[in-house]
Amino acid sequence: MARRAYHFQQSASSSTPFHECRTYYLKSGFNTFDGQFEFDPDNIGASSVSVTIDTTSIDSNHAERDKHIRSGDFLDVGEYGQASFESTNVTDNGDGSMTITGDLTLHGQTKPIEIDAELVGHGEDPWGNYRAGFMGNTRLELEDFGIPTMSPATYVDMELHVEGIRQ
Repeated sequence: MARRAYHFQQSASSSTPFHECRTYYLKSGFNTFDGQFEFDPDNIGASSVSVTIDTTSIDSNHAERDKHIRSGDFLDVGEYGQASFESTNVTDNGDGSMTITGDLTLHGQTKPIEIDAELVGHGEDPWGNYRAGFMGNTRLELEDFGIPTMSPATYVDMELHVEGIRQ
């Protein structure tokens, strides 16, 4: 099978939740994002991903908390309304697991990150589309992106759950 382009599917199975570590885990997510990935199950190392995230779409299921996360105390979405990720390399670790290396732009700063990811599955859906799904995780140190820390919260753990429809 040749490497094919997939467009991210905005659905309940596609999300970018993160955990903010304080004395508990706060599970939040970004509801609006767009992008695509290229994927060949026979050559995972040739894969790539590109995504843009609307940071104003942060959703912690608590309106006042969301307002604070969007403020200059944290994401400052008035100044930095988008985040983006562009892969630079995908390493096939075997058994469907991979390491995705790339550049994340967040809060106006671009830094390299690694995402530990795995293929959930791929194939035709009941409506005749061909889909592929992945999940992954990475830790982001807030100071690396110029985001003020709210002690003891110095990082967020990102969980990635994505599904794409082959174009």
